[in-house]
Amino acid sequence: MENKEAKKRIDNILKDIESNGIVITTLVEQLQELRPYAVDEKIPLLAKVIRLTFEHLENNEGFFIPIPDDEPIEDTDSENDIEGNTGTESSINLTDNKDTKTEVTAPEIAELSEDFDPIDSLSYLISLMKDVKNKINATDLRAYCNALIAYDA
Repeated sequence: MENKEAKKRIDNILKDIESNGIVITTLVEQLQELRPYAVDEKIPLLAKVIRLTFEHLENNEGFFIPIPDDEPIEDTDSENDIEGNTGTESSINLTDNKDTKTEVTAPEIAELSEDFDPIDSLSYLISLMKDVKNKINATDLRAYCNALIAYDA
């Protein structure tokens, strides 16, 4: 996000998670306050991930989505992710493309590994929100979005 106040809020959320762990009521409130910044900056992917995250926290009384794998995600519409690549810069299309899907199923999500740490995963998700123009961050945000949808389906 570009807004300094939004970045400050993200930093505060990360500090709260680090010092207090996952406190559902506090995090839900903080994320609900953060979402309008994503809407104002016209970043639908981020607005959706924020909403899905606070809904997941409320509905499940915890965070149960692991950090996305490092393996490349098959993207059926990857040509539309990067626009106007001049060789030195690229901008990322952060719209929530309905045709682009990352294959995540509920059984895969339910099988959390023994080393799954919800605090690490949630902290990573929140940290991705600081720089959504980064292609890797945008890819991981899409993976979290799809995983949140699949988990709560």
